Amino acid sequence: MRIGEKTITENEFIYRAEYTPRPAYCRGSTNIHKKIVLNSLIAEKLLALEAGEDNEFIQSKNVQAYIKGRREQAMREILYTKDAYETVILDTTQILETLNLSGRTYSNTYVYFKDYATAKSFISNAPKLDNQITNQKFVFPTHENMQTRTVSWNETEHDSIFQALYTKPVTVNQVLGPIKIGNDNYLVLYVNGWKDTAIITDKQFQSRWRDISSYYKRRIAQRNYDEIINTVMRGRSIIFEQNTFFKFTDILASIYLDSGNNKEVDLNNILSPDVDKELKYSSSNNGQESLNKNTLFRLDGRIWTVDNFLEKLKSHPLVFRKKNIQNHEFGEQLKYAIIDVITNYYLTQKAYKSGYNNINSVQRIEQMWLDYINALYKKKQILSNSPMDSSIKSNYLQLIQTYLDPVVDSLQAKYSEFIEIDIDIYEDVVLSRIDMLVYQDNLPYPVKVPSFPLLTTDHILDYGSRKLYKREARIPN
Repeated sequence: MRIGEKTITENEFIYRAEYTPRPAYCRGSTNIHKKIVLNSLIAEKLLALEAGEDNEFIQSKNVQAYIKGRREQAMREILYTKDAYETVILDTTQILETLNLSGRTYSNTYVYFKDYATAKSFISNAPKLDNQITNQKFVFPTHENMQTRTVSWNETEHDSIFQALYTKPVTVNQVLGPIKIGNDNYLVLYVNGWKDTAIITDKQFQSRWRDISSYYKRRIAQRNYDEIINTVMRGRSIIFEQNTFFKFTDILASIYLDSGNNKEVDLNNILSPDVDKELKYSSSNNGQESLNKNTLFRLDGRIWTVDNFLEKLKSHPLVFRKKNIQNHEFGEQLKYAIIDVITNYYLTQKAYKSGYNNINSVQRIEQMWLDYINALYKKKQILSNSPMDSSIKSNYLQLIQTYLDPVVDSLQAKYSEFIEIDIDIYEDVVLSRIDMLVYQDNLPYPVKVPSFPLLTTDHILDYGSRKLYKREARIPN
């Protein structure tokens, strides 16, 4: 679809319809509901056109920082794809070895340890392997960290366990380890036995080959990306100013421990993020020098004040590695989150140098979020200038039908000759009736697409052209 100089691709249409919940009036898979979806997405572009990209709201520092953050997150994803994923060369011998072992569903007993030395000592002091693991000298039956589980090739809890079981043959009663499964976390694995399910048909063979190949490609790509990170961070140093950091930690703990660290898009929060507001309030009530002007850390000798870092957070919200953080460990987890912000800063610079900001998919993501936010702004203007009682304000369907449907109808007429709809592509799209929210964990902006635009209930396509776009015509003022 084309609306003036703005476009909606087939993929964007599908993502906006399927990757976020739709309202009840277009949640189904009928053709009428699909037309409402189309009209809603076009209405969003029309409102964005009406708002313009030079209005005071969209040009405000915080909104521009948000858009910049969305763009740079997309650039880092391209960096991963092009520099880490697409450069992978698979070892077919390794894939075949894993395929031959992939029919095994193991029964294993695990014993967990907090350090390598203790795990190694546990193995060294074990009796010979022909003894059972239940022998008291070997496992201590009441050991609180002992668990017995079944595991298949595509359900291993950790890559290290996959490596131990599915890259080379093992035997019954074999002890494996110590296997590192995290920082200061190790396990000793005892193979009780397995059931083997053979691959019989060629179709099963081809499917399993693809699945295992995909697994290896992702794993090697992540290793490649880790090496990129090591390269951009090699030789860099960060030194925290402890006094300021402790105060900063106390303020942020009251925000993140209470409300979580990832929020849906909200106009008010984009304009004045919670962290920014909280710190300004704290500083204004501090009789000493404003915390915002204090040095938070030194990066390669360069001073970063609290203000400097807050500016960075406007385009890169904090992401905590650990999701359930206790009060006593918040400071440590905050340091990790700050380091991750800095790491992404250097990865983004590498992406800019590679020209990834000019890639079409990155520009489309940036424009999608820009239009979404601009349309929200225009919608807010329309409703704020429309007198209404509280009963309508609380009924979003009546609000749309009363105040927004007429506006959208008028914009469809105003821009009709500048709207092109590819009916052939549109008719090929099949919508589901299942609500879904696609959430990308461990990213500064985890929600993949904007919320569905609540702008119109109209299901009539009585505007625009089928495949005719007058490029030489001017958009009306």
